[in-house]
Amino acid sequence: MAKYGNIPRYRTVEEFGPIHDRSFMVKVYINDQVYGGGVGKSKKKAEQEAAIEALNKLKHD
Repeated sequence: MAKYGNIPRYRTVEEFGPIHDRSFMVKVYINDQVYGGGVGKSKKKAEQEAAIEALNKLKHD
């Protein structure tokens, strides 16, 4: 991340599903630009999916 000078920031952009079976959509931002997104049954899982997508994008830049 030193290449970009900022740490990633995660934002929950959507919650959906019934209360007892909630899912979360999270996006990861670096320098206010979206680098990845993820969906999961917990915020942590959605953040992990977003991080994987962001890392893959950074590898190919």
